[in-house]
Amino acid sequence: GNATLNLTTTPRVTVNGVNANDFTVTIQPAATVAGGGGTTTFTVTFTPGAAGLRTAMLSIINDDCDEDVYNFTVWGNGIITGAPVMVVRGNGNAIADGDSSATGFDLTHFDNVSLCDGQPVTHTFTLHNDGNAPLILTGTPVVSITGTNATSFSATPPAVTTLLPGDQTSFTVTFAPSTLGTHNATVSIPNNAGTLNPYDFAIAGFGVTPEIDIKGGGSPGTSIPLGSPTPLMANGTDFGSTAVGIGVEHTFTIWNTGSIGLALNGSPKVAPGGLNPNDFVVTLQPPVNFVSTNFFTQFKVKFTPLATGPRTATLTIANNDCDEGGYTFTIQGNGT
Repeated sequence: GNATLNLTTTPRVTVNGVNANDFTVTIQPAATVAGGGGTTTFTVTFTPGAAGLRTAMLSIINDDCDEDVYNFTVWGNGIITGAPVMVVRGNGNAIADGDSSATGFDLTHFDNVSLCDGQPVTHTFTLHNDGNAPLILTGTPVVSITGTNATSFSATPPAVTTLLPGDQTSFTVTFAPSTLGTHNATVSIPNNAGTLNPYDFAIAGFGVTPEIDIKGGGSPGTSIPLGSPTPLMANGTDFGSTAVGIGVEHTFTIWNTGSIGLALNGSPKVAPGGLNPNDFVVTLQPPVNFVSTNFFTQFKVKFTPLATGPRTATLTIANNDCDEGGYTFTIQGNGT
């Protein structure tokens, strides 16, 4: 920037996190940095207190408008002479042994996976030997998954089980949820790396689905059950009585109460059928093909009886809801 940057705390760089004692700021930066490209430097010394991956967070509090708390992670490996050191990485980022917080940063969080399309999500992890002795993967299976929702995940083991110093291999974990909501589990890899045996870390993901809810009968409206064979005045599916040739129009609302977008994939989006479909005309089709979570769209139907007596039809709204993909219900009116 063009103005002077002020580092506003003492010490100006602080260390915290899981292994904060392993990292020391041996030279602090200056308290101010001139604008227009000015710089200052600081030095961090890593002295591992134990073998394996050691991590900490550096924080610099300053008067930058939108980065007034500047945080970033530092890490290093503690190596015992003549010992293997196991490190697992996702997306190139190290996952600490015992890590209990799944994130997208290192691929341990699988985000949202739809229950509807049957498409699981697979993440690839790399396993490294950063020590100076052979690393042996001793488990059967080599990579196991345990925990509350272990059955939602499956692992494909690495191709090799012995890694020389500097070697790496890879394995995959697949998330295929069968129920809605959060799914949690733990990856465990037994090995010969001392305190890193077994190497455990948390994984998680969300099972999601769109959820269609159609309402009629005014605002806020009354829900129309899927497949409802009994039209009601309360939800607008009963248009009442009107003279032959005289139209009555009702407005219906399509809500998406699910956790991902609802696709209206019919052509037309609202399709009349049944005994007297010509008596019921969709005067306004839903103007969108996609309804976001907790949003809605509307359509209108006009009943103009072509003859006297009871007149009935069905409306079908094709969509990507897992269990209500062909949303059909009956409408009726009476010609006088």
